[in-house]
Amino acid sequence: PEQAQPVPPHLAPFMAVEAHSMLELEPPRHTRLRALVLRAFTSRRIAAMGPELEAMCHALIDRFPDDVFDLLPAYCNIIPVRIIARLLGVPEDMAPQLLDWSHAMVAMYQPGRSRAVEDAAAQAAGAFSAFLQDYVRERRDHPADDLITQLILAEANGQKLSTDELITTCILLLNAGHEATVHSMGNAVKILLEK
Repeated sequence: PEQAQPVPPHLAPFMAVEAHSMLELEPPRHTRLRALVLRAFTSRRIAAMGPELEAMCHALIDRFPDDVFDLLPAYCNIIPVRIIARLLGVPEDMAPQLLDWSHAMVAMYQPGRSRAVEDAAAQAAGAFSAFLQDYVRERRDHPADDLITQLILAEANGQKLSTDELITTCILLLNAGHEATVHSMGNAVKILLEK
């Protein structure tokens, strides 16, 4: 088998998160993680969010300016990160910080990245992990009706997520769930306007 390259020290915080990402894992570890995460994502939980998500969307629409404006920052960028914050059970006013961390980390997947991009991603990964570590600790002591608590409680075949796996799963939820949703909404509106 091919030997893994040593991780440069400046990338250690980023790679520590990546080491537990379902995107990077093969079965059986990927299968185990996926089964545990799916136990936390119940259709009841998602359906229950419907009315509050609809209210959020209408509130944003009601604030649209009368003049020409950019839909992405006024609407599409806001909805996914707020939903993810609500799912995780973190304060919604953390949304801009969560997005900053996410954008810095996702920049690692763009071609021709620089050392500055790597440093920013490592810093963001460390800060995001530390933030979630505090939330996981809090939820272990005081469970709530949120995804972090559900991930802590999820169990399959006597196995649970480790704290590192839990943190990486929460980061992955934002990093993978935000950008695609933003662009899907923007493209859907564009198509509807062109009909």
